[in-house]
Amino acid sequence: MPFGYQHRGRPLKKNKTKLKKKTTMPHSAGEAPRPASFLSPITVE
Repeated sequence: MPFGYQHRGRPLKKNKTKLKKKTTMPHSAGEAPRPASFLSPITVE
C-alpha cells in the first residue's frame, strides 16, 4: 500500500487531472493485485 501510494502520489501531484486518468489506466493492469494502492491516492487527491 505505501509503495503504490508514494509512487503514484508524486506524479499525481504534478498533474492530478491529466496523470490521474493516464496513470490509472496503464498502471491498473500491473497494479491489479493492489487495487487499494492506486485507488487510495486518487481518492485522497
